Amino acid sequence: MYEKKEEGLGDHNYCRGAKYGALWCYTTNPKKNWDYCDPISKEEVDKMISELPSAEDLALLKAKEAAEKAAKEEAEAEAKLKAFEKKIAEMIQMMKLAAAAHAAAEKEADK
Repeated sequence: MYEKKEEGLGDHNYCRGAKYGALWCYTTNPKKNWDYCDPISKEEVDKMISELPSAEDLALLKAKEAAEKAAKEEAEAEAKLKAFEKKIAEMIQMMKLAAAAHAAAEKEADK
């Protein structure tokens, strides 16, 4: 909770009026400029902080996400490579057929 000496007012989004016992805050609701506050307790803040993941957990999560991304990218690259290899095989087959047709045509022409 923040209380400025000038009656808790100022350019901040914290509760005001603590000095008088009735906490209030400006709202983001255009139809209601202010409302009474119900700030969370220190115990609730401590509980929320204790439930946050540790730096080690966050590092493991990042590593897992990076590994999953790399695996996905590798699978995509492999699929592209297989499609390219298939096209090359088709082109080679077409070239063999064309060469065979050309050889047959030359053989027929030699007769």
